[in-house]
Amino acid sequence: MTLRVLPLPPGQALPLAAMHQACFPEDPWDAAAFDRILALSGVFGYLAWPVGEPAGFILARDLGDEAEVLTLGVLPEARSGVVYAAAASLATADRASRDASVTLALTLPGDTVLYLLLPLYAVLLAVFYWRQRKKFYFVDHLIFSLSVHTFTFVALIVAVGLAQLVSGVLVFWFLLGSIGVYVFLSIHRFYEQSWFWTTVKFLSVSGIYTVFFLLPALGAVIAYGFLYS
Repeated sequence: MTLRVLPLPPGQALPLAAMHQACFPEDPWDAAAFDRILALSGVFGYLAWPVGEPAGFILARDLGDEAEVLTLGVLPEARSGVVYAAAASLATADRASRDASVTLALTLPGDTVLYLLLPLYAVLLAVFYWRQRKKFYFVDHLIFSLSVHTFTFVALIVAVGLAQLVSGVLVFWFLLGSIGVYVFLSIHRFYEQSWFWTTVKFLSVSGIYTVFFLLPALGAVIAYGFLYS
């Protein structure tokens, strides 16, 4: 899909109030509240447009040496990690150039990529643990795959926050180390094999999955972005 993230135009208190009510029905902000917020110095925002109508928004305030996110919402029918990440990353990436509109072309939403990768990782596990097929059914491998990808997603969220505090190199090593240690220990505990065979299968499964599945999936998304943005 093509996701446009555009600067918030002036006079949008009423539309923002309607979107906020849809996102947070238990504690919505009214138009008057948005008027007061938009009148503050340094406040800026973006709207995310997957197709036709805005589906997400973010309001932030430039405080000089840092920025504060005031509110971030995505309509229930359009909720996706892609919409959240696009709006948040644009708002925090470069406050000096926030007057430019950006179009993000994405061939696959994040959830679709996840749906494709989950069973592929489970298939790899089923192959490497074929001799234990009477003990571990494919659904067991699928559940384990879900836990691995869930942890990876949480680690990525934490990394986004860390990126605002430390260098990108440290964030990279945090991701690599935390995900690697989690997956390694999880394989050992879940499949109950020796440390030697756990190490061999962890390296083999991780290497094959990264080279033949994960990197091509990410490459396809990036390539589509260049071709259709």
